[in-house]
Amino acid sequence: HLCLGAWTHVLGFVRAGMRRAFRASGTEAAVRSQLKRHDVAVHLRCFPFFTDVYPLAGFSFYTALPATWRTAPDLRFLLIAGTLGPVCRTVAEALESFLLRHHPQAEVELRFSTTSQHGEMSEDRYVSQTVESDFVLLANAPVLFRTPSSFSLWAALAREEGEQGLVYSTPNLTPPQADWEWETADFGPHWHWIRTPLLTKGVANSFGFKFEEPSTWIPWLES
Repeated sequence: HLCLGAWTHVLGFVRAGMRRAFRASGTEAAVRSQLKRHDVAVHLRCFPFFTDVYPLAGFSFYTALPATWRTAPDLRFLLIAGTLGPVCRTVAEALESFLLRHHPQAEVELRFSTTSQHGEMSEDRYVSQTVESDFVLLANAPVLFRTPSSFSLWAALAREEGEQGLVYSTPNLTPPQADWEWETADFGPHWHWIRTPLLTKGVANSFGFKFEEPSTWIPWLES
């Protein structure tokens, strides 16, 4: 997925295979029964360090909702992530506050676990059964916000053609800055690429930010 290779030509088959698996396991039906009309899934990919491959997006990214959604009385944000350490948990709480300031009528649900261990990634921990339901939720939510991440990329690509729904995505960072060999692609009219500030390792270094001191750089995300 780091390059736009042969998989783009068989995407329809890949998508159909994923959907069959969702239905066979019963996960899709369970997830769809929980979703509401104005649910917005936000996939938060937060590493325990600054990274150019999977950077955090400035919170302005999450203001791209259509006007009818921004004022919906039943608006609900579902913040989905793996296991978050203390700093990433602080980021999630700051994003929750940001969303509620901009959408005071909305509800925000935090759907992730936490650890007190610094420097630990989700990949370092036991993969729980919630991973499948999280993936299927990203694939079925009426709106999905995602930043560079293979997990949310494939969940977004699993969304059925022709279904009502929107994907908002930040472009990937390409060489020499990061390993992605493509920035954007045409995945259909429902997919919108939003250029927004990204907190890369280079940006962090230029401001002298230290990851372990989120109070110094979360205002940058909020600005």
